[in-house]
Amino acid sequence: SAMDIVFGNRSGPLGRPVAMASFVGEALFWGPGPSTGKSVNLGLHLANAILVYLLILAVLRGFQSSAPRACALIATMIWCWAPLQLSTVLYHVQRMTLLATFFYLLSMLCYIQARLSKAGSGRWFYFFGCALSFVLAIGSKEIAATLPIALILVETVFFQDLSDPGVRKKMLIVFAAGAAGIVLLGSILFLRGNPLSVLNGYRTVDFSPLQRLMTQARVLVLYITQVFYPTPQRLSIEHDVDISASLMTPWTTLPALLIVCGLVVLGLMLLRRRPLLGFAITFFFLNHAIESTVIPLELVFEHRNYLPTLFVFTPVAVGFKWVFDYYQSKNRLLYFIVAGFFCLLIFWLGTGTYLRNYAWQTERTLWTDADGKAPGMSRPLSSLAWAVYEKNGRYGQALLFYQKALQLKMHRKYRRASLYNNIANIYFLLGDYRSAEEHWQRAIKLNPKSPNYPYHLAVMLHRQGQRDRALVLLDRVLARRPAEFNYLNLRGIILLHQGERHQALV
Repeated sequence: SAMDIVFGNRSGPLGRPVAMASFVGEALFWGPGPSTGKSVNLGLHLANAILVYLLILAVLRGFQSSAPRACALIATMIWCWAPLQLSTVLYHVQRMTLLATFFYLLSMLCYIQARLSKAGSGRWFYFFGCALSFVLAIGSKEIAATLPIALILVETVFFQDLSDPGVRKKMLIVFAAGAAGIVLLGSILFLRGNPLSVLNGYRTVDFSPLQRLMTQARVLVLYITQVFYPTPQRLSIEHDVDISASLMTPWTTLPALLIVCGLVVLGLMLLRRRPLLGFAITFFFLNHAIESTVIPLELVFEHRNYLPTLFVFTPVAVGFKWVFDYYQSKNRLLYFIVAGFFCLLIFWLGTGTYLRNYAWQTERTLWTDADGKAPGMSRPLSSLAWAVYEKNGRYGQALLFYQKALQLKMHRKYRRASLYNNIANIYFLLGDYRSAEEHWQRAIKLNPKSPNYPYHLAVMLHRQGQRDRALVLLDRVLARRPAEFNYLNLRGIILLHQGERHQALV
């Protein structure tokens, strides 16, 4: 049912019910399909662009910036048209990121409006909107957990006098208390009260928390270069990133750590003297704190930059406007050159986004593009094997791709098990039951907690007439998971075939 989909999702600790409700609503009102999903995502991206414009406008007015509307429009255009945002819009499931960003922005706008309003019911209305938007953002995706810290940052930069040492000390205490509160709330909501449980995810990956942290420094540097040099050749749904085994392996690890740490310190130092630039830098790294630190997620995904880059282009826009104004009165030729450069920049971004869109036309073009840019990774080949060949009955070609993917890099152990499962399924369809069983046994050994692989093997054994072996396999899983419907159903069918009707009904 629709309610089961909304509240029964396993993506994230809270199930992301707001995002799942949007998928249900999309299917009910417009019907399922990739074009519908992309249209809804594009609409959300445009809505986010409007909120980005309003938020940057509010920020610039707080700084009493000249021509805030023009600066806000320039910054929003660059953010909205950047090719880096394309994966968020066209990747259907990243509706979660789009919605989380939408409510994140709405919450920040409500907070700023509440602080600017006079005391009374109007102010409390905006504070309520701020809190409600935060809940909806968390219900869309857990990346919104950084919002309270972002609001403290807004309060510190826009509404407090940082030239006063007493104010700086007070806000430092508030920031520390807020960070501790977020960690406590996050451990209760997401980690069942045990912050160390986040380390459980490392059982399924081939890197340690320290190695991931070092690797993410290099990934963050990659993101920064993609933000400011987003050519389609540098963008991909998959990136081949080696694990940082030490500070010098690979050699870029230490320089990347120094760059990231230096930028974080620079951002914090600039909050008082160059607050707009300091805010943009700090906001960027704050919103990478969840997905780009020690939580054992996938190493690289371009959509993770969607929220962090909201304010990155604001100082750029202010700089453009200052140059425009300066040369407008000083040198008309240079003024037109700068204006022409800005037009070329927007055209270049738009062209890059348009060209990058070609890679997302079909599953074949997407994964072929990824395979060309990350030939050492197994995911593009395995995705091509499934989407292009296995799904269309071309089992021989799919088998070759799966077997080649087994030889390539994958940072999650369950992916190798999944490949063995897919290979076993093809052998089963081709009638090679011995090879099918061999590969399912390998999948079970690599991922013994998955209920799918033993079930598929039990189905094959049942069809072969090896029902006693199938029952042993089923009972082994049911001893751990007694409510598995598929297992219970298959067990009943096998017992019926064996003439044990009473036990089958039980």
